[in-house]
Amino acid sequence: MTASPDRPSRPRRKMPRLALILALLLTLIAGNAMATDWSVWRGPDQNGRIDANAIPEGALDLEVIWNRELGSGYSGISVLQGHVLTMYGDGTDDVLVALAAETGKEVWSYRIGPMTPGGNGSHAGPLSTPVSDGKMVYGTSSKAQLFAVNLTDGKEAWNVSMADAMGAEKPFFGFTSTPVLVNDLVVVQAGGDAGLVAFDRQNGEMRWKAASGQVDYRSPILATLGGKEQIVVPFKEKTFGVDPASGDVLWSLDYESAGSATPLVLNEDHFLLSNQSGSTLFKVNGGGVTEVWQNSDLKGSFATPVLVEDKVFGFNRNFLTAVNMEDGERAWRSRPPGGRGIIAVDGRLVVFGANGSLVVADASAGGYTEAASAPISDDGSYTAPTFAEGHFFVRNLTDIAAVRPKAKKEVTVAKADPTNAFETFVRRVEGTDHKDMLIRQYMSEVKSVPIVEGDNLVHFVYWGKAEDVAIAGTMADFGSELSMNNVEGTDFYYRSFEVPTGGRWEYHFVVDFENRMPDPLNPHRVPGNNRMGDQSELNLSGRTAPSYVHLYDGDQAGRTESFNFKSELLENEREITVYLPHGYDDSTDNYPVVVVQQGDDWMQGGQLTNTLNHVIGDQLPETVAVFVSAPPRTAFNELQGRGAGNYADMLANELRSELHERYRLAEEKDHWVLLGRGDGAGAALYAGLKHPDAFGHAVIQSYSTPGRLAAALTKMMEEAGEERTHFAVHWNQHDFRSKQGGWDVAVESRELAETLRKNGFKVSGGETPDGGGWGSWRVSVVPALAAVLSSN
Repeated sequence: MTASPDRPSRPRRKMPRLALILALLLTLIAGNAMATDWSVWRGPDQNGRIDANAIPEGALDLEVIWNRELGSGYSGISVLQGHVLTMYGDGTDDVLVALAAETGKEVWSYRIGPMTPGGNGSHAGPLSTPVSDGKMVYGTSSKAQLFAVNLTDGKEAWNVSMADAMGAEKPFFGFTSTPVLVNDLVVVQAGGDAGLVAFDRQNGEMRWKAASGQVDYRSPILATLGGKEQIVVPFKEKTFGVDPASGDVLWSLDYESAGSATPLVLNEDHFLLSNQSGSTLFKVNGGGVTEVWQNSDLKGSFATPVLVEDKVFGFNRNFLTAVNMEDGERAWRSRPPGGRGIIAVDGRLVVFGANGSLVVADASAGGYTEAASAPISDDGSYTAPTFAEGHFFVRNLTDIAAVRPKAKKEVTVAKADPTNAFETFVRRVEGTDHKDMLIRQYMSEVKSVPIVEGDNLVHFVYWGKAEDVAIAGTMADFGSELSMNNVEGTDFYYRSFEVPTGGRWEYHFVVDFENRMPDPLNPHRVPGNNRMGDQSELNLSGRTAPSYVHLYDGDQAGRTESFNFKSELLENEREITVYLPHGYDDSTDNYPVVVVQQGDDWMQGGQLTNTLNHVIGDQLPETVAVFVSAPPRTAFNELQGRGAGNYADMLANELRSELHERYRLAEEKDHWVLLGRGDGAGAALYAGLKHPDAFGHAVIQSYSTPGRLAAALTKMMEEAGEERTHFAVHWNQHDFRSKQGGWDVAVESRELAETLRKNGFKVSGGETPDGGGWGSWRVSVVPALAAVLSSN
């Protein structure tokens, strides 16, 4: 709990009776007001829960009071004394801002420093949450700056660089940990030998430091456990209990975090830790900690769970889940409302859902029941809601809003008439006692699934026993699943979409939350990646699949062989697989080469060797293909991280030289082609820009900006010399995207092509009215390679 600001002492004197009564009333009013503040991380008791007597009983409605634009960032919201405090990036700097709680208007702002860049799919902007003691506001920047500013005007009181003062170790994405306020201290995780550090609130001077460990993306909390006030401090591999008065370590335990969920105190001696693989309940007993139970139902989420009565509510990935506090057994799970942050207000659950709606649900032991929802924005958020001063406050990467709960006035809304034949059928089924019979009759007359009406209205159908069914694919954001509608009392699930005319989509079903499968009623399938398996195909384009997507059964197939390749630059080894076309062994010719990034994926999901067997000698000249895959533990670093430069050098120098020693290959750079898609597209782009003397062409499919390399790649394009690689950039109109993540492969590919042209590069390729996935990449790769190889 936050200590009250110090007040000067005064001589004591007796108070008149009336004045005493008024003072008591004011004290009660002030106490209630303080109870509805949310001035520190995770709320008044740092458990994500508040009892404010502010949500009406019975039917509930939500009214948006104000909604305004805000810059990018993952910072949470603190509220007190009419100030809404959060941090964001404005395109240039990270900013701490105070907004008026009633209007959303800016009261003051404080510039923290240069804006935190995004990386590996994350957005730019600050990561931690400001906290306040009613006098000052304290915060940490992503670069380990601890600062204190005045609550009333935002003027800086002091600023400490923990990196300079104590060698704070910055996590990959930057410092996320939020400070803890206790007594006259502000306590923050620095990491390394400094571990947890306490500073004087008044002047920023260090008072003590405790423990040691690597900081990740969680925050400490202040709690009383086992009768002792302590700070529960999660590091990457250990969690500590620390005495806030002295900095003494009270206990420690080994716990691999691999996540961002804050410790949750459940009662006077139990607390919960969650990570990507599950949750564990611990009991503090004297000076030690013992494990009570583990479960795998609360996992894989940025959200910290909450406790209401005897149930712990949190997320299993995007599924809202309830588990029993006593034994950790799952009580229920639900696909709606989705989301990544949860709090409890007056015994009800509050989530800023994945679709951008604020949702209030009953904390029921029996299952998910929505009490109210209100659309706030186009997208949800990684940031949990805040409740203070009678309002919910929510934000995402673009907006911040205040929402007031109120009693709902019952309004009867007439159900709209059906607008298409399929909807008419569904209404008819819903209104009869013979549902199964009507469904069997209807499905017996359906010629193909999905069911298409007109030019582009498509009804996806799953018919089978299931507790829950969702659909994923081109119609949804990457990694997202959309609920299918169920005709109550039947095993019939459906969802309808308007598909762009001439489009081709890929999709699959997710049955009972975990079982991914292609559409059992649709025979048209395309390969998926290793995790997703085969995908079902919807094709409204009228285009027929080229023959090379089918299994080659001719007598002129090429062969593959592999060798172990050691890179001095990358200090590792990998297996290289080489495709040699039919006739290579009997020839004396030197062959052109395609160097394929993420080679294992292209051989399995892309079935590229099968494709080459079909098209070499017909659509492609005789060509050698070299499949290069990074070791799993270094793949991200080589394709998108700090090792990308060395990876490009490895391709151009070490691997090229090794291949020349082993095979008869053309010397001229115009006979050397780079190929990459997705993450591999960024690697191919980097190698083409850095080594135009080695690679004359690069085929880039579905390019996605490789995080922190974006600025370096742009600079390389702007500063390119006269010798240049030709880039063939290809993407799909309905490629992979994430509205919540703020990225869209089609947009990024289009922008790449424009940037290359702007800087004088020869660029070919373009957009296909298709969806992302191997169904499109393996079809488009042939004309893309044919265009560059036939030009030589």
